[in-house]
Amino acid sequence: RQAVRRQIKEGSDWIKLMGSHRGPTCELTQDEMDAAVDEAHSWGKKCCIHAGSELSIERAINAGIDTIEHGTFMTPAQAERARDKGIAWVPTVLINKTYYEYAQDLMDKPAHERSMSDQLLMEESYTHFRNSYNWHKDNFAAIMATGIKIAAGTDMIFERYPLTPVGEELILMAELGMPPMDTIRCATANAADILGIEQQTGRIKAGLCADLLVVDGDLTADLTNIRNINAVYRNGRLVHS
Repeated sequence: RQAVRRQIKEGSDWIKLMGSHRGPTCELTQDEMDAAVDEAHSWGKKCCIHAGSELSIERAINAGIDTIEHGTFMTPAQAERARDKGIAWVPTVLINKTYYEYAQDLMDKPAHERSMSDQLLMEESYTHFRNSYNWHKDNFAAIMATGIKIAAGTDMIFERYPLTPVGEELILMAELGMPPMDTIRCATANAADILGIEQQTGRIKAGLCADLLVVDGDLTADLTNIRNINAVYRNGRLVHS
């Protein structure tokens, strides 16, 4: 509670908890997670969690978290409970695919060409990101089918990761079975709703910021058209064409 209060005092709008790293261990007890979420909510702030194990996800759902970031290895039953409690999921598929492929390329390099950081990355991350990406391929559609609210999110930046990753994240979600229009909502209306800024942006609607991405081609037919950027408007002002 003290840590949450300190973050809020320093100006935080959201509190983020670290539920698990790259393994099955949960870094917070249920009591600790309950206290953090309750304290954030008592100050009118939302709370999200980095969670990548069934146990950390289970405790986050029990605590009434607002969003689950990554949520790797979440079960459909957990997704249904999260849906019923109004908890959203930010799957971050792209980071798992890109990092896994990056680590695989490092493993294929001759040993004498690898740096010490390359070696550490492979040892720490390869198996985790491979398993995470395979989990998304095998389970994304089933989790999506529960009706849990989903938003498009990103993650860390590294050598192989695109600097503007949201479009590629949407393309991947569509490849995993999400209908194109639902995928678009993940980066627009759903995201605004989850962030609590739906009265400012997220939809094409009178009174909201005209933040518009104009592309060549029909996104509802082929989401890869999101790469064909024609123009970008920020609050009604043309900033790129």
